[in-house]
Amino acid sequence: MTNDHQITITPFDGTITVSAGDTNVATSERAFVLRESGYPPRYYIPLNDVIASTCQGSDTATHCHFKGDATYFNVVTVDNVIIDAAWCYRDPVPEVAEIKSHLSFDENLVTVQFS
Repeated sequence: MTNDHQITITPFDGTITVSAGDTNVATSERAFVLRESGYPPRYYIPLNDVIASTCQGSDTATHCHFKGDATYFNVVTVDNVIIDAAWCYRDPVPEVAEIKSHLSFDENLVTVQFS
């Protein structure tokens, strides 16, 4: 990473709950917060804290020079499928190894609450 592009990852002190309408998607007390230059904070939840039936693999994939290859997930509820609502770095670059196999959710598409 260059000096002008910084990424920090710290444990989130509290509980994060993700929902889509009336559907609980995830609850975690083991999340990380990733702060990256020029972007809002992103919260990464361990896959084990996500309700598996609510997330379905998407065909979308992206690459970030600073984090690696991301795969995307649709959030599935009884009433809706929210396309590409979450992403995961299954094999991130070593500098951000803490987020390996954690999901981050698009806060514009699902509800993320902090307590």
